[in-house]
Amino acid sequence: MEEVGHAEQIAVPSPLRTGSQGPTDLQIEQALTSILVSSAFRGSKQSQRLLQYLVDQTLRGHDGMLKERIVGIRVFERNADYNTGDDPVVRVRAADLRKRLAQYYSVEGAEEQVRIEIHPGSYHPIFSFPSSSRNPAARTDEPASPPAAGDAASPPALKPAFAAAMRHPIRLFRNHPAAVVAGLCLVALIVAGLMRQMQKSAADLFWEPVLKSPEPAIIYFGTDAVYTLSFEFLDNYRGSHPVDQQGREFFVDFPPGTKIDAKDLVPANDRVMVNDFAAAAEVITFLNHRDKQFDLRWGHDISPGDLRHAPVILIGAFNNSLTLALTNQLRFQFAGGNQIKDRANPRLSWSVVWDAKGNWVDDYAIISRLVQPKSGATIITAAGIGQEGTQAAGEFLNSPQQIANAVKGLPRDWNHKNMQILLHIRAGVGVPNSVSVESVFLW
Repeated sequence: MEEVGHAEQIAVPSPLRTGSQGPTDLQIEQALTSILVSSAFRGSKQSQRLLQYLVDQTLRGHDGMLKERIVGIRVFERNADYNTGDDPVVRVRAADLRKRLAQYYSVEGAEEQVRIEIHPGSYHPIFSFPSSSRNPAARTDEPASPPAAGDAASPPALKPAFAAAMRHPIRLFRNHPAAVVAGLCLVALIVAGLMRQMQKSAADLFWEPVLKSPEPAIIYFGTDAVYTLSFEFLDNYRGSHPVDQQGREFFVDFPPGTKIDAKDLVPANDRVMVNDFAAAAEVITFLNHRDKQFDLRWGHDISPGDLRHAPVILIGAFNNSLTLALTNQLRFQFAGGNQIKDRANPRLSWSVVWDAKGNWVDDYAIISRLVQPKSGATIITAAGIGQEGTQAAGEFLNSPQQIANAVKGLPRDWNHKNMQILLHIRAGVGVPNSVSVESVFLW
């Protein structure tokens, strides 16, 4: 196991600066600050933390702290013995970091004097002056002179006559009655607009804990239990059967009674159902309309530390272990792999209904909204028994009208309470058709 807690504290010159005279530490730190507050990075706290860590350790000369496992422990709060092969969080986040850096330097940072890059296959930042940039020594830190009075950037001074009139409002009204009436109308319109803003919709009140959080929301998918055929099996099959598809994505013809060795079935740990993506798309649409930043996660790309401060939206139920764990003791709970139970009345339960042709007719879903009292972090779940129920739950979260109908008749302080909403989804042909509220529980 690699040592994590005691790194040598002797700073050494970094070899990762290109050119005969690379950027100074101060110039690098200034460039880092510009990157972290840019639009490419504001929406991802994880990318910010990762880049900050990699640059800091490099400037201190602690190259040994840039190993994958140590980065996972220090930045992403993984256990000291976690398996980097099973949990590729560092590699995934580093790839995302490189994309965000490329986006930054193509737009906001195109004219930056110092460039910070992280090449694929490495976690060591490279610091350089772009070949097209001017000599940074020629730049000065002198603040720009303030605009002169009368410039477009400065507000014009009040004219003496107008200032005098403001001291004598009756005289102003007598001399300029139309102007006064217009001014009063403008004030009335501004007040009316402020009043409308104060009257928040039910959807805004429902989402308020998420929208007010300074942290980006985390939208987390569960992953389905899917197995794929091993490459060896597919290559052997191709050798004895005609296959038009050139790659390994093709269907294998299994005659009745065919047996497959267990070694030929490989778990696919990163498969997300289309309905779950559709539910997440509804949530993303809502957040985008309100300028709320978010991160998408699935599979192993989440840790307990992520749940302590950031608002989290969990998509899916039986394919999302976090949903099951965090709602297991609530009033409405998922149970048995195929139903919802009422813990307050164990005789009540809801299950998916199918018709004679195998098409689903009725599905049920739970919307849960939990505010953790200690940290203030919020958890919202959009989860159905079946795939269609999850999709309908996502559509519910993006529907001000459906949310308003669900909270109608609740106590005035409902938005300050934890809540669960049980939804009944009646199907059309393969897609959610109608959604009704079966029950709402507050505590």
